[in-house]
Amino acid sequence: MPLASRACSGPEVRRRWRSLAGCLLLWWLTFLVWPAWAGHAPVHQNRAWLLEQQGGDMEAQPAATVDVRTLGTGWKDVPLPFMAPRALDADPLADSGTMTRWFRIDLPPGLEGEEVLYLPRWQTIGRITIYADGRLVYHSRGGPVWNGFNLPLWLPLNITQDEPPPQQILVRLVSPVDAGAGLSSLWIGPRETLIWQHRLREALQANIPFMASAAFLAIGLFSLAVWSRRRSETAYLLFFVSSALFFLRCIHYYSGDRRPLVPEEWFGWITVNSLGWLLVSVYFFTFRLHPVRYVWLERAVLVVMGLTTLITLPPLGWLAPVADLAPLAYLLQLLVMVVVTVVALWAARRSGNRAALVMAGWNVTNIPIGVHDWMLQNMLISVESLYLLPYTGMGLFVLFMGVVFQRYVGAVTEAEQARRQLQQRLAEREQELSLSYQKLRSAEQVQMLAHERQRLMQDMHDGLGSSLMSALHAVESGQMSEAEVAQVLRECIDDMKLAIDSLEPVQTDLLLLLATLRFRLAPRLQGSGLTLDWAVDDVPRLAWLEPRSALHILRIFQEVLTNIIKHARASRITVRTSHDDTQVTVTVEDNGVGFDMPLPVTDVTSPPRGKGLGNLLRRTAQLQGQARWERLAQGTRFSLSLPLQRQPG
Repeated sequence: MPLASRACSGPEVRRRWRSLAGCLLLWWLTFLVWPAWAGHAPVHQNRAWLLEQQGGDMEAQPAATVDVRTLGTGWKDVPLPFMAPRALDADPLADSGTMTRWFRIDLPPGLEGEEVLYLPRWQTIGRITIYADGRLVYHSRGGPVWNGFNLPLWLPLNITQDEPPPQQILVRLVSPVDAGAGLSSLWIGPRETLIWQHRLREALQANIPFMASAAFLAIGLFSLAVWSRRRSETAYLLFFVSSALFFLRCIHYYSGDRRPLVPEEWFGWITVNSLGWLLVSVYFFTFRLHPVRYVWLERAVLVVMGLTTLITLPPLGWLAPVADLAPLAYLLQLLVMVVVTVVALWAARRSGNRAALVMAGWNVTNIPIGVHDWMLQNMLISVESLYLLPYTGMGLFVLFMGVVFQRYVGAVTEAEQARRQLQQRLAEREQELSLSYQKLRSAEQVQMLAHERQRLMQDMHDGLGSSLMSALHAVESGQMSEAEVAQVLRECIDDMKLAIDSLEPVQTDLLLLLATLRFRLAPRLQGSGLTLDWAVDDVPRLAWLEPRSALHILRIFQEVLTNIIKHARASRITVRTSHDDTQVTVTVEDNGVGFDMPLPVTDVTSPPRGKGLGNLLRRTAQLQGQARWERLAQGTRFSLSLPLQRQPG
């Protein structure tokens, strides 16, 4: 069968994926439901006997045992979940005392083995204590306000495996009279049959808000790092502020029955006000998604939230405790939410910004959710309900991240486009500079050729031309012999060769230039019976050595050697080099009759004794060097010092 015929088609691939997803779902459901098939079915208690008593100490350590017969009479049958709503019209400055509520749950017969008690939620400002057959099995150890109310309770009821299950459960709630109280229905059964319900409830009430708030805080820290590099983009800063406030707000959902790290009053102040400032940061973010700014509304919201934060400060507890002011603070925040949401929705529709419209639309859902959570917090609805604001907050942060991600991607794209534009402009500029450089280079070459042509013409006129004219005049007047004419012609040929050699590239190497001079004048020196001692050492390169300067150096030493040949009556010539930190020196010595200099020859302004000497000094001055003659015991020493770095000009 061909390979193509065995390849799975699109519908076949989708069918296999659906089968795989179905198997995974079946396995997951089996994993969740299987424990319910083990052991007897759990007992769901949705009725209890209630006894209410005035008084009670929330801070006192509970008794280790309780006899239900000593609690008194007046028990009444109540449904579970039980809600005693909070007195919203109570005076927060008045001390109304405390109330103790006893809930007695009589368990049905037939329980056996290891039994556990699962209580989805209890809620009040106070503490909870649970007894099994009069024996203490649990007592909340947190503060009376932030007491782990949102964590479902999971309590083993048997001390040992051989001990029979209890027949009666007593739940004791102690709280202020006006605070209200709530107790959900409870479950009793084997661990295997209830563990999945407890884990699911714990995840929905505490774990998911905790993980989401921690994840958003981590992303918020990244957003803060981005804002530190892009200070003009306030959206990144608002995202970080919102993530930090969301994290602070969610702490009380998963805080256990241990006291918080900060004093309970401050922990309550942070929890209550973090919600209000979270709303402020979210709406500020929403308003910045469209060009219109509502400064008056932003300032009004800041004033309201600032006053709420100030009034609920724990040092001002003489007004009222934070826990007593919380319902009013939440109600005020809800009213602010309604007003700002309406304005944000209207502004988003007016601007036509899709992101702002989606954010404002999602904020609309926060209004009924906020009402739901406010009623749940005040025991106006069943305490078995879930606090939903953390979940709408998660959705809001997903939208947050979408907007910030679009901003980030847009900034990266904009930077990439700017980089490409810059590269294009740079390439165009480089092309323009290249054309300009080529034009300048061509102009420089033309100018250099003109200068070299003029230099060669002048040098040939002053040197070679002058010598030929003098020789021609002497021959025509009969003043020179054939040998003298031949000598003049040789000198003219040497001049021409030196002029040509000066055009060769010497790469700033003075020794190479001197070697060229040696090569050209060696036959003439040998013909004159002179021995040349070449004792040169390595010297630094001269960065300024170019053809014109090279010709000056060649002419200087040509003049010196010619004078030795003609006038010194010497038999040996020695050439040496030396250098220090500032200059290079070339020395020429002979063993002839010597050379007297009546004037200081380094002074170019002094009238020279001969034309050749004057030309030598002028060339030395153009090189910014120094020429010196010294009379020796036998012969003369000529030194030419050249600077390593020549001054411009």
